[in-house]
Amino acid sequence: MDKPKQDWSDLSCKESARQYIDHVYKYYCKDYDKGSILFENLYHIFSILIILLGFLSSVLAALDGEKLLMGKTLDLKVALILLPLISSMLAAIITQFNIKEKYQLREIGRIKCTHLYTEARIAFAKAKIEDEFYKIHKDLASKIFALQSEQAYGFFNTTHKNEDMNKEKS
Repeated sequence: MDKPKQDWSDLSCKESARQYIDHVYKYYCKDYDKGSILFENLYHIFSILIILLGFLSSVLAALDGEKLLMGKTLDLKVALILLPLISSMLAAIITQFNIKEKYQLREIGRIKCTHLYTEARIAFAKAKIEDEFYKIHKDLASKIFALQSEQAYGFFNTTHKNEDMNKEKS
């Protein structure tokens, strides 16, 4: 079960900044990392499958009529239909769901979030007075908001890219 949200207003500026920096790492950086890994894996797995299915289709087509496959012509014909069909379906999924673009977007988010987290940790280590801790917290919150807004815009812009292109044609 999720822990109740922390009310940072009850804390000193130093403790509030420290907890917010930890929160950014735990909830934002790790989330971008998971998203990046998910879309990277989908993209690479689907791409490899497309290549392998195309290769296998070519090999089976080349073997068509060979004595090696006597009596198996129906299975071969079914395979020669299904393998390219599956390959085309995977290519359509990559394209329609913009898997590569989402992978790139989440990877950029991961890199930026890690950078913001690192900057905040460095500033926190150098800070001495409450006003400095307050500024670290405030600046990090603003930068995280900007990153989240940028990511949301990019994610939904990629998701609806094909719909927007269809609207422009009409």
